[in-house]
Amino acid sequence: MFAKVVVDVKIDNIKSNNLNETYDYIIPMSLSEFVGVGSRVLVPFGNQDLLGYVLEINETSSFGENAKYILDVLDYDQELTVDQIELAMYISETYYVSIASVLELMIPSFLRGQKRKYIDVVDYDKLNPDLALLFNGKKRLLIDSKIKNDFALIKEEIKKGNVTLDYDLYTYGNGLKKKEFYIKDENPVFKSEKRRNIYEYVKSHPNVSEDDIIAYIDCTYNLIREMCKDNTLGYHEVVDIAKDSSKLENKSPYSFSFDEEQTILRYFNSRSRKFLLHSNKEDFKINFYIKIIEDCKKKNLPVLITCPTIMLEEEILMYLKRYLRSYKIYGMTSKNTKKERYEVFMNCRYDNLDVLVTTHNGIFLPFNKIGAIIVVDEENPNYINENYPYYNAIDVLKQRAKMHNASILLSSASPSINTYYKSINGEYNILNCFSNEENNRVIVDMKKEILNGSSNIISDTLYKAMKSALENKKQIMLLVASKAYSNSLRCRECGKVLKCPKCNLPLTLYKEKGYAQCNYCSHKSYTYNKCSCGSEEMITLGFGEEKISEEVSNLFPEAKILNVNADLMKTIDDYNKAINDIEENNVDIIIGTNILSKTIRNDNISVIAVIDADLYLNSSSHRANEYTYNLISKLNRKKNVFIQTYHPENRIINLAVNDDYDTYYTNELEIRKVLEYDPFKELSKIVISGEDIFHFANYYKKAYQRIVNTSILGPTYDFRLKGVKLILKHNDYEKVVKILNDTRLHFKKVRVKASFERCPKVL
Repeated sequence: MFAKVVVDVKIDNIKSNNLNETYDYIIPMSLSEFVGVGSRVLVPFGNQDLLGYVLEINETSSFGENAKYILDVLDYDQELTVDQIELAMYISETYYVSIASVLELMIPSFLRGQKRKYIDVVDYDKLNPDLALLFNGKKRLLIDSKIKNDFALIKEEIKKGNVTLDYDLYTYGNGLKKKEFYIKDENPVFKSEKRRNIYEYVKSHPNVSEDDIIAYIDCTYNLIREMCKDNTLGYHEVVDIAKDSSKLENKSPYSFSFDEEQTILRYFNSRSRKFLLHSNKEDFKINFYIKIIEDCKKKNLPVLITCPTIMLEEEILMYLKRYLRSYKIYGMTSKNTKKERYEVFMNCRYDNLDVLVTTHNGIFLPFNKIGAIIVVDEENPNYINENYPYYNAIDVLKQRAKMHNASILLSSASPSINTYYKSINGEYNILNCFSNEENNRVIVDMKKEILNGSSNIISDTLYKAMKSALENKKQIMLLVASKAYSNSLRCRECGKVLKCPKCNLPLTLYKEKGYAQCNYCSHKSYTYNKCSCGSEEMITLGFGEEKISEEVSNLFPEAKILNVNADLMKTIDDYNKAINDIEENNVDIIIGTNILSKTIRNDNISVIAVIDADLYLNSSSHRANEYTYNLISKLNRKKNVFIQTYHPENRIINLAVNDDYDTYYTNELEIRKVLEYDPFKELSKIVISGEDIFHFANYYKKAYQRIVNTSILGPTYDFRLKGVKLILKHNDYEKVVKILNDTRLHFKKVRVKASFERCPKVL
């Protein structure tokens, strides 16, 4: 027998994206029972041994006896499913990336380097006699080549629950344990009322689980774990025994209006499998998801819910666990521990879950069946994967829904222009449901504020609202577009702007870090406070999170300020602490980027402000109008919203504040049609690095103009990417990549690498 293998090749430590060839290898008799489609195998390739993935099994090969032998199989139990192989091939063909790089995404990180696997005995009395002899009185047995012939028997015993499967410390099976909580400190000092509520509940319900605490107390896992860290609570681990689900209540207190009921009926009565839920009613949307989950539960089909951010995933996960208590609901994000991720992986693989709420991390898990896929906030650019292999997660989920004959629901308060255009043209069935509730939204004219003596950062209008909120013990959230202190620096004496010596672009000041940095090539200047003319009088222009934080500290010196950005949220502990501080009202003012705009549903936040809406409008992205509209429209359901701008008459800002999506969509579509932007043309990016890059780029450009005959921009050197960039406007993906393949062949003797992004997040 022969295995058709795609090999995971790296060139100069960079994933090769032009090697999708498969190679035939002979399957040794000793491995024949364990090598199947989806197996990870070790194969000889050139003068080295490399990891490969089996795509097909055939009886014959054109190589015949000249084919090399597979050296080893990494997993005696197949880790990749046929469904995942098919999905990987779709992504490879659709996005011009290597199959091996996509298959690597489908192997969880904790399994990639994990080769040791064990089986543990749960019940010796029920164990198959042949397997009992193999254990010979031991409780744990390492799975290696000596016992691989008995692995089929081991799998049967796992299904019966007589043994469990372990990857070192990670266990799956009837031996899985859960935490039960009890009071550890009888006289604690409570930091918040929420901690007191948790304490009282655990005290009256000893040995209660995390899920039960969350069901009765509106809190997160993080807060419970913090109370364990400070020894207020303790826990012990016990074997997880399934609850009697008939005694658990599965009902949300939400009551649907007539219009909402009609929207739900249109979903269930439609023959379509693809939907766009266009609604600004957040409580309605999440309870609509519950209706879909309940319907799929009756059919014994799981539901996959994807979110663009960890914060939003956490919010939806907690809500579902609170009101669907008998359901098996799991969350999967990068903040999960290895043990938690392994548990989700195994429960998914063995059809032991009802709902998975996830970010990017979970969309490739080995589902055997799916009833429905729900994409929350589909307009969010986080669904576009910026790192190789490049792909749009929404397109991947649409393909996965098609493979499982599942419905897919894209949900948004302000759909992306592309999605709404597809819906108008019949690809999605549109479900509309809107709230006409009036909100306190204020557009603040910063030109007038400055003329009246206000700061250019915090207007007098916003200052008064913040002061009132703090006096009433309420929280404030300020949204900013930049993490820096200022956007640029200028000499007061000669007027020269401090620029990057490589890119000739203004340097951005990061005062707390002690340097000014180029946002393209990352060049740092530690002498930013002195001009080349000798003057040390430097003026900061523009502002970001650091400067806003400084300004707010001066205005409200007693206020407790929390900064939230990617630089500060580097670890799980950082993230958990921020969530706990917000949840427990330990902070007064939260300053961060727009990831906060949707995710925090804390009722104590009474004032929200976009500090400079113009920064979003003037960003370098061709989707700047779309991002600005989406940001403001998300805030419309909040209590007191302030939009600070120097252009209060701006069309996009006013349409967003008034929730006039139809006019916004019509106007934006006209602009994009004239400029040949999506959805009328695909915008793709090619980045060329290595040797002779301009020669390569111009060769490709000439061939492209002759064959495709549509717009192509560049080549231009991008210091941030350290390569030459081409921007393509086209509707012929196959021709575009064929020209790229032909160009590569022409330059095959030159050390050059060309990466292709079909749907880039940033051009």
